[in-house]
Amino acid sequence: MKHAVQLIDVSKVYKSGSNEWVALRDVNLNVEEGEFIALVGPSGSGKTTMLNIIGLMDSPTEGHVILEGKDVTYLSEKEKSEFRNKYIGYVFQSYNLISFLTVYQNVELPLIISGISKKEREKIVEEVLNLVPGIYELRNKKPTQLSGGQQQRVAIARALVTKPKLILADEPTANLDVNTGKAIVDLFKKIKDEMGITIVMATHDLEMLKNCDRIVYIRDGKIERIEDKL
Repeated sequence: MKHAVQLIDVSKVYKSGSNEWVALRDVNLNVEEGEFIALVGPSGSGKTTMLNIIGLMDSPTEGHVILEGKDVTYLSEKEKSEFRNKYIGYVFQSYNLISFLTVYQNVELPLIISGISKKEREKIVEEVLNLVPGIYELRNKKPTQLSGGQQQRVAIARALVTKPKLILADEPTANLDVNTGKAIVDLFKKIKDEMGITIVMATHDLEMLKNCDRIVYIRDGKIERIEDKL
């Protein structure tokens, strides 16, 4: 099976004046295409740093990042942006929806940025709104009119609209109650199963692991162990 993500001897050191903070230490990880992986660890363990490096939002101090078989470690900022727009979708803990746009407009926005024609945008957004349960009928509402779970579903739809190969989710259930959080993780499994999209999710909530293929435990910037599905 083809690797969607490879981290090879990745370390990340942040410097502030004479102080250094090691966020990741010699991390090696392979994620196969179509896998649903959970990164688990306490706050400050390195989960978000790892996601940011995989998502080309940050660069490793040492090591290599391979995405879709391409070494992306030393791409220019412009090349990284183009790669992200083409291959990667993001889902955040805080939803990051634009409050003055409707649900439809929030989902459509990445397609506008990518220069997709209005006719094609309408077709794609319609498909995605129907794919993600419970948001089609909300398409004309603003984010402030929605519950947390509804907002997160809209955020997932927005991540899907560019048809990414990889979705990165950073604590996507942290602001939700347990049942709503489980529904979001069930939705990720549906996306993985039906669309073959690779998903890497950072979480500290062990309740959210039932649909994951593998669990990567991180502490102090290092991978402690990797377990197959519970």
